[in-house]
Amino acid sequence: FTVTRRGPNVPFPGANGRVLIQLNHPRGIQFAPEDEPLPWAHGLFTAKGFNRESILGAPENAWLFESQPGTGTNALDVEAMEIINRFSWSLYREVRADWFALLNAGFAITGTGNSDSHALAVETAGLPVNLISLPGWSPGQPVDPDAFVTAIQAGHVSVSTGPVLSMIVRGPDGQEAGPGDQLRGPGPWTVEASVAAASWVRLPELRLVVNGAVQQRVNVPSPAVGQPSGLRQTWTVNLPHDGWMLIEAGWQIEDEKPAVDGDYAALFPGHVPMAFTNPVRIDADGDGRWRPGR
Repeated sequence: FTVTRRGPNVPFPGANGRVLIQLNHPRGIQFAPEDEPLPWAHGLFTAKGFNRESILGAPENAWLFESQPGTGTNALDVEAMEIINRFSWSLYREVRADWFALLNAGFAITGTGNSDSHALAVETAGLPVNLISLPGWSPGQPVDPDAFVTAIQAGHVSVSTGPVLSMIVRGPDGQEAGPGDQLRGPGPWTVEASVAAASWVRLPELRLVVNGAVQQRVNVPSPAVGQPSGLRQTWTVNLPHDGWMLIEAGWQIEDEKPAVDGDYAALFPGHVPMAFTNPVRIDADGDGRWRPGR
């Protein structure tokens, strides 16, 4: 696992010398919608044999913590991981499970999605898109590179191929948080979620994921002709141990081969309507340390 810094814009001017390190397509790449995914195409987790079903300290996962000579860094010294690459639904489902396993092991790695658009012959530039929350920023104003890096490292990110998500978690003592934030106490926590999409973006459901498992789901009503679809939903969550929660929307995650059609399929061949937020972490025992499951 090697990070190479080169060129006049690394680190980016205005980022105060900070570099954002992201692990890309850890389970490989699907190069075209009609092709099968290639798990070995630059896929670190595939090549090194990451086993998410085992504890991270198991022998088959020992490579994750091996220090690189000269830097002392290892494979988990990253701030972000590409959960969805291009249009690959099957690889998204695979890496999603990897990411959830890492979160359950206490690694607060920001989940992202990227179009990987080296050319416009196959990829759709800007899809998936990362929607980043930058407090104090206004449309038309320049983006502060340092604040931008900080927001991604903190997990203030939602990822989308069409739907737009919002999540706020509120506690009984007035605590409030959004994606990437951490709260303290067992709850009960009120999760206020919303999703919206254009009328031609099929949006079957909204889901609440807690500690890697879909805990709640609700169908999104079909919109009137020409009207956007949307839904607001509130859930209550109690966590006896440290954990995390996020929301997802769009196609059912259990569907191995979604049959996407209509205008969406014509505009974005191979893509599947979906979106997810980064997690809100819960320090349930209030000891100031986030250790899921403890």
